[in-house]
Amino acid sequence: MSRVAEDPVGAGTLRGLFGFFRAYTAAIAMAVVIGILGALASLAQPLVVGDIVEAVRAGDPVVRSVAVLVFLFVADAAFTGLQGYLMGRIGEGVVLDVRRRILGRLLRMTITEHDDRRAGDLLSRTSTDTTLLKTALAQRLAGVVVDTVVILGGLALMAALDLVLLFVVVVCMAFGAAIVFFVAVRVRRATEESQKSVGSLSAALERVLRAIRTVKISRAEEREERRLSAEAQAAYRAGVRMAGYEALIAPAIGVALQGSLLLVLGVGGIRLVTGDLELEDLIAFLLYLLYMITPTVTVFAYFADVQRGLAAFRRLREVLEAPQEGTHRPQTTSIPAGQVEEGDTSRSRGTAVVARFIGVSFGYAPGREVLRDVSLELVEPGLTALVGPSGSGKSTMLTLLERFYDPEEGIVEIGGRDARDLPLNDLRCWVAYVEQDSPIMAGSILENVLYANPHASRRELEWALQLTNLCDFVERLPNGLDTEVGDGGVLLSGGERQRIAIARMLLTKPRLLLLDEVTSQLDAHNERALKETISEIARSRAVVAVAHRLSTVRNADKIVVLDAGRIRAMGTHETLLASDELYRDLVQTQLIDAAHTAAVVETGQPERPVPGAGG
Repeated sequence: MSRVAEDPVGAGTLRGLFGFFRAYTAAIAMAVVIGILGALASLAQPLVVGDIVEAVRAGDPVVRSVAVLVFLFVADAAFTGLQGYLMGRIGEGVVLDVRRRILGRLLRMTITEHDDRRAGDLLSRTSTDTTLLKTALAQRLAGVVVDTVVILGGLALMAALDLVLLFVVVVCMAFGAAIVFFVAVRVRRATEESQKSVGSLSAALERVLRAIRTVKISRAEEREERRLSAEAQAAYRAGVRMAGYEALIAPAIGVALQGSLLLVLGVGGIRLVTGDLELEDLIAFLLYLLYMITPTVTVFAYFADVQRGLAAFRRLREVLEAPQEGTHRPQTTSIPAGQVEEGDTSRSRGTAVVARFIGVSFGYAPGREVLRDVSLELVEPGLTALVGPSGSGKSTMLTLLERFYDPEEGIVEIGGRDARDLPLNDLRCWVAYVEQDSPIMAGSILENVLYANPHASRRELEWALQLTNLCDFVERLPNGLDTEVGDGGVLLSGGERQRIAIARMLLTKPRLLLLDEVTSQLDAHNERALKETISEIARSRAVVAVAHRLSTVRNADKIVVLDAGRIRAMGTHETLLASDELYRDLVQTQLIDAAHTAAVVETGQPERPVPGAGG
């Protein structure tokens, strides 16, 4: 998907991976110290056992040595438990920090980047990949450092006992290490494939749940179940492949260490017979070797964990390095304060330019232009309507004003400034956008209306509800504004969602209000009320409305006709009827539909085809 996915694993990647732990250096160091104390207690145990064996052979008392050995056992257990708790806290802290960074990046990621990614996969990266960092790396990091110290200390003590036996052990461990390194690289690749499969499954499930009504209406449950089962099967196969590679690591190290144990017994027995080695030294050597089995397996298994962590890190890094909004150009230009108070109608119609398109061209994909050399001034106060056939670029113009996208050519100005030079927060205080599908967040009606301006006063709230004809609707509800709307506003009608979305944007008091097909889901009564609302809003600020129903915008101060991404004509309803053929066709089509509806209402019967007419 990105250049990150193709990067080879190098020092930079490892630095980035372990950079997540930088804030916890002191805590990790403390855990390491505690672990080393536990390791010292563990390493001292064979020496004490050797003293006990020697004391028994000499007939000396062993009570003191046994007491020391018991103390070492208890100290080892206490230090191990404390270290485990500290590393558990560190692991959870790392996951929290990474998730915060990921969530911040997701919220600020460009709309273009969101368009190219699947929401379910992003959710998977935020949950499963961050958890993998904890389980694969964080919780065991200090333990591995301590185990490494144990291994090095054990090797040093074994060297002091017998260099020949040490050479035997090192050769066997090197053989096991070679196998581990060979397998670990494949663990990383298998983990990447497994995490990708889990992300695909999450995306597929999110897709189905988002459209669950469509699934049921289309009787597609079995088809979707098969599709989801196939995704789950792919994740299963990838997980099994990863588990198979991981399963090779412990046996490889175990065989190497067990082989070294057998060789030490054989070679040690020979050296014992020849007098080159004392019995207590051989016993101590064997105890050190036995104590090293678990730490050695842990350290080499951790190398495989690092590979799993790298796989998760590479997926997370794609999100962390994804383009963010407002990062294309320096934000050094301020924009004048833009809020318009409710009821402010003191300015004359069309007295100031609030936004401007200057030779703007734009396409969502290379070679597929949606807008071509568009130039247009939007004035305040007043209503500008954008009309035209589907796909002519009407909604795209609104997204450019909101700066979801930047033009490929030309300039979009807001308040006399190039939109690309403005801080996004300032720009979006000026410009409010009511989308066509009117998204509603899970929660109460009040939470949704106040979403864009949580600090709005009660008077402002009542003004917005009154202006959008929501007061009567809210009063009829048992819980009023505290009524829950369900996930995505599922408990509301389309018209109710649209009116809540408009009220939400009105509370931001914008200078420029963008309305994208806001009457598409309204009945005739609410459409008429909303038309009056739009006219009232346009008395105090600039309003740009995209509309297929021309009846809602026929009284606009300026109507802009778009066709194939170009501005074809501009004017009032009357002037365009007289001068533009496309506008006349659009109006005529809707008049025919309106006349047909009126005839049905008047007669109570639909028009019937003439018997025998063509068909």
